[in-house]
Amino acid sequence: MSGTTNYVTRWTDANTLGTSTIYDNGTNVGIGTASPSSMLHMVMGSSSGLANYVIIQSNSSQAYQGGILLNNRSLSGSYSLKISASNSDSDSAAAQFGYVINSDPGTFLNDGSSLEIRKSGNIILASSVMSRIICRIKSF
Repeated sequence: MSGTTNYVTRWTDANTLGTSTIYDNGTNVGIGTASPSSMLHMVMGSSSGLANYVIIQSNSSQAYQGGILLNNRSLSGSYSLKISASNSDSDSAAAQFGYVINSDPGTFLNDGSSLEIRKSGNIILASSVMSRIICRIKSF
């Protein structure tokens, strides 16, 4: 059996192992690169369309049940910055940014997200100190 050092193998057909695009040097993992400089390092293609994006998709029918949690500590009992998007096709469809406690990542703290950018162009800023503010920024 042969392969390429540090590359994860994959089945190329029912009976054959081949080399994937995933590189693992024992410390860092690269997808699309053989020189990963962090725990997960991805290099996207140069083509247009979705090839240059990382897509995180939730199968939940409930809005904002999926996204990215950014945290610099253990996920147990601490807080994370959550970035999520609604699954709505209406004008209220939005991207939301705010803090969650990791034991309940589906619920934003302080009664909602800190920043919401809606498909309609509205930007909603909120905090526990001020009431929700809606502003519209128009291009010149």
